[in-house]
Amino acid sequence: MEGQARLIRYPAPWDLVFGLTPYIAKGTPRNVDEFSAEIVRRMQPGPVYEGLDRLPEDPRFLLVANHYQRKGLWILHTGAALTQAIRQRYGPGDPPVRWVVTANWPPVRIGPWRFPSPGDWLLPKVAAALGCYPVSFARHNPGFTARSLRRILREAPRSNRPIGLFPEGVAGAAGV
Repeated sequence: MEGQARLIRYPAPWDLVFGLTPYIAKGTPRNVDEFSAEIVRRMQPGPVYEGLDRLPEDPRFLLVANHYQRKGLWILHTGAALTQAIRQRYGPGDPPVRWVVTANWPPVRIGPWRFPSPGDWLLPKVAAALGCYPVSFARHNPGFTARSLRRILREAPRSNRPIGLFPEGVAGAAGV
């Protein structure tokens, strides 16, 4: 194996994810700075940030990153690392990044039957707890997405933080 890079694998922080339950139940926001910092703290070896000085002086910009995940690297790890990089560059603020996130999953299919995914109910609540802008998956609910886009446009002039996106296609497999 000499000369080959070894892929780092990070355990999923399920305790932190399930720790969102009281925030979801009460409809209150979780401190995203603390949440993402704890995820990054557990990532060993930790992320290395380079080029932060090349980010714009004004923290109001669109942060677009590749939606890449694989076994041992969940998109939550990448999002937390980028969130903490932004915090490092621009200082404290909650949330450090306002992420646009998919807030539903495709329907569950069992034989000829289709059922709404539990994610249709749960993911918008997770997004609210983490101060994210939820949008629907693959044009599933355009009205839902339009509400989030109007909220982004309403809040953007007052926000002093980037808006983050992980563009994701609907074809292919994760990590490809």
